[in-house]
Amino acid sequence: MNRRLLVSLIFLLAIDLVSTYVIEDTFSGTGEVLDEISNLEDVQERNLPKEPLVHIPRLKEKHKDSFLEVSQEDAFETIKTRAMKLAANECSNITVKERNLEAERESSLRPNYQAFQHGSKNFMTDEQYNAAAKSEKCSACVLNTLCNDTSIRQLLNINTSLPEREQVRRCKRIILRRAMRIMPKEEESIECDEDAKYRTINGTCNNLKNPEFGSINTKFERLIPADYGDCISTLRESVTGHPLPNTREVSFKVHGSNADGLNPNSSVLSHLAMNFGQFMDHDLSLAEAQGVNCEPPEDEEEPECINIHIPKSDTIFRDRYIKFIEMEREAFIKPDSFCKLEVREHPNTITAYIDASNVYGSTDEIAESLRAADGLLLVMKHPHGCQFKNLLPAQVDGFCPTRNFFEPCFFSGDIRNNENPGLNSVHTIFVREHNRIATFFIKNTDWDPEKIYQETRRIVGAELQI
Repeated sequence: MNRRLLVSLIFLLAIDLVSTYVIEDTFSGTGEVLDEISNLEDVQERNLPKEPLVHIPRLKEKHKDSFLEVSQEDAFETIKTRAMKLAANECSNITVKERNLEAERESSLRPNYQAFQHGSKNFMTDEQYNAAAKSEKCSACVLNTLCNDTSIRQLLNINTSLPEREQVRRCKRIILRRAMRIMPKEEESIECDEDAKYRTINGTCNNLKNPEFGSINTKFERLIPADYGDCISTLRESVTGHPLPNTREVSFKVHGSNADGLNPNSSVLSHLAMNFGQFMDHDLSLAEAQGVNCEPPEDEEEPECINIHIPKSDTIFRDRYIKFIEMEREAFIKPDSFCKLEVREHPNTITAYIDASNVYGSTDEIAESLRAADGLLLVMKHPHGCQFKNLLPAQVDGFCPTRNFFEPCFFSGDIRNNENPGLNSVHTIFVREHNRIATFFIKNTDWDPEKIYQETRRIVGAELQI
């Protein structure tokens, strides 16, 4: 049998094992899969010839109903039977310890720890976690089984002189890349107004050809491919397969040159540079929290906890009786089909554009709750007298605790504004800026409140971009 055709069949087999409905419902009887496979963009890694598969026109005509019915050699049939049996039995029956994340949060010593970084409502649900974790384990099982088979690695033309671990990883990457390229993306139907003058709040239709680009609850885009330990979801490892170095020790080596304060202070930058940088970051990205309780750190069986253990030589923390820095992995997206061959991805719960969503919000609900009736944004009179300028509106039903009525927590377009006073200051500046510009329009135009609000929002967004 033609070797290149056999390689193509392996890719389709991997997809068929973990997502049968994709082959049957979407690709059966079409030429799209064959055309995709003939477009060998990863030729260099596989050392395959660049010319297209010569039998494709014949196969399209002969096997319209099911491409997988093409006659195959006994060796390939043996591999397919073994892999199909595994996917049907061992891999598909994998279980995970189901988690009650609500109970995890309630038992936490610091229940607001994650809420300050993600918001009190921005947590992965138990159903999402349990389904996604089980699907990831099944996908990893399928990949392991396929790529631990030397016959399949030979079919993929993996260099046998490489260490076995590297052979397996290359095999997984090839299958994943092909599977993720071939599988269709289910996109929501979004109708855009090409003549719209103002941005949508939720980030849709900024790109008319790709309306979902940068909109809320879409996955974070990657500049380079993911490099998980198992190629699906586990933490990245060193080239030898061991855990990466302790991040606190890395921090000392990278930043330790100024630990003694010998580097001169900047004559240009102040803390405002950091605060404004954080403010701008909060216009672009907000991950969802899992809500898992990573206290105490002794629970090493929880894979979603990645606490940073403090080295014994680190007197800065050890002298304060701090033995670890709590750290948990972010929430991840539940695959649209069980055991789907794809890497873990994470949702961005706000717009990915510089559009002042940190001022106005990324949903209609938040945007409306921040608006005043006349095109201005809501503010609160300073509790210590009218000689002080207005502040952000008080948070009504949020998670932020306050013991003093005169020291309230504040409400803004981004839920993280109460994280520190410097960040809150920048939020306050831009709410005042909106109201300054809107007040000018109120006095000098006959615009209605909606136009005043939208024109001002447009200007404030442009200021942040500049």
